[in-house]
Amino acid sequence: MKYLLPICFFALFAITSCSTSNKKYEAETIEMENLEEELNETAEELNAETEDMTHDVDSLLEDI
Repeated sequence: MKYLLPICFFALFAITSCSTSNKKYEAETIEMENLEEELNETAEELNAETEDMTHDVDSLLEDI
């Protein structure tokens, strides 16, 4: 019976630790998803800019 209290404290600590780790993992996952979205948007913008520049170069070369 005297070991019941320490076992309960250990169980409570384990449950709390798992819950905290899970919340931290979820927050990091959301942050990574946001970063991925920003990178995709940047890549799309760069592709559009590259197409515009290629068109401009082609136009200049046609004029030569």
